[in-house]
Amino acid sequence: MRSYTLFFSLLLHFFFYAQNKIQDRVNLLVKNTNTENATVIFLAIDLDTGDTLGKWNHKSSLPYASNAKLFSTYTALELLGENYRPRMRFYVEGDLSPEGVLNGNLWIRGGGDISLGSKYFSDSSKPFNFFNNWADTLIKLGIREITGSVISDGSEFGYEGAPDGWEWSDLTMTYGAPPSGICFADNVMNYYFKSGSAGTIATLIKTSPELPGINVHSNVKVAGNGNGITIYGGPFAKDRFAKGSISPNQSSYAVQSTMVNPELQFVTLLEEYFEKKGIKITSVKSVYDSKLTAPNYNTLKLVYTNYGSTIKELITFTNLHSVNFFAEGLVNLVGFEKTGNGSTESGLNQMNQFWSKKINSKGLFINDGSGLSRSNAMSPSHYVEMLRYIYKSKNYVTFLSSLPVAGISGTLGKVCAGQDGHGRVKAKSGTLTRVKAYSGYVQSKSGKNIAFSIAVNNFTCSKGEIVNLIEPVLNAMAAY
Repeated sequence: MRSYTLFFSLLLHFFFYAQNKIQDRVNLLVKNTNTENATVIFLAIDLDTGDTLGKWNHKSSLPYASNAKLFSTYTALELLGENYRPRMRFYVEGDLSPEGVLNGNLWIRGGGDISLGSKYFSDSSKPFNFFNNWADTLIKLGIREITGSVISDGSEFGYEGAPDGWEWSDLTMTYGAPPSGICFADNVMNYYFKSGSAGTIATLIKTSPELPGINVHSNVKVAGNGNGITIYGGPFAKDRFAKGSISPNQSSYAVQSTMVNPELQFVTLLEEYFEKKGIKITSVKSVYDSKLTAPNYNTLKLVYTNYGSTIKELITFTNLHSVNFFAEGLVNLVGFEKTGNGSTESGLNQMNQFWSKKINSKGLFINDGSGLSRSNAMSPSHYVEMLRYIYKSKNYVTFLSSLPVAGISGTLGKVCAGQDGHGRVKAKSGTLTRVKAYSGYVQSKSGKNIAFSIAVNNFTCSKGEIVNLIEPVLNAMAAY
């Protein structure tokens, strides 16, 4: 009897020691001089027993940066299914003659395919090769000339541009490309500048993909101190402002930015590729730019459907590489498939309705799918409840496989490398100015399954230093 008592006493001792070690590491993080002006929030639970393993301000809602992608990716996985593929549909309006002349219009109905021409799914040397494939398909269907117009239509997804809470400086950065009904190549374009002698202003040569009517106001100074150009402008605004510097005598210097009007740039580039393939086109238009009204597609003839990548593939790249464009697009796809309205507002409504029935959503504020919005606010309790729901769902294995692994892959490739957390922490990271967060799962050395969430807002050290301060917390959970 004494032996059993001793055994269980030792077992309880080790249990509480491991548990307290997690809390101890959190306490040390809170007391660090680099976080004395910061807010630290944390919660970890044993998924199988429900026991709390550590906590700190766990009900406080704060910006969580890219951890918000956990909400958008899982919502898409459950509501759309892992095998769902976004689609783009081609409709004929008019009669096709035996000679291959379409006396009417070809409508291209956007379906929010965020994978189309993406660097994550395409040959980087041939990002627009899908245009050639489509031209070949139309030729096989007997279409060799279009007397009307080729019209791109992304209207079912709206034209709102960036979600609420995005900063002005984010709008033209490649990481801030908003999704759209017709999107391609990650909605990123190139600006090519030419420079003369030092002291002059660089001039724009061209854009790619081309945007008819663009007006770039250049204040790019030619100087010998290196290259650095930033493009500014609002959604769909053809006036763009370029600032920065470029070294002298460059014939072509490229800088990337977000597309101004993907719908128009798409159909403009399509015309170029189709004509090279021998399809004669009279004109091209976009619904937004030409102020057109979309037709009743039920009255037109569907001739071809192009399918994008699966939800399983999309959520994997979204979480592994923290792709904002994909995360926003997934929200739009949820809204589109559930209501026929692919706007961000529609998708967020569907997402909020879904989670309000699964977790206690009081204090949960989600204003975008990527976490780029400063209007977002979540708590560790929200994330841990969400992760526990996923753990018990049929989609758990698929979702878990989409997450970066500490020391091994994605945005966690260098986190806890060679430490206790190496290979045991599977989580989404989040980074904004003065924000660092991690939420996900830990498979501990003792075989425990843990859900956790931690965020630090307004730390006074570098991002690298705050990661070093958070790592002991992650390692303590892995060693539990």
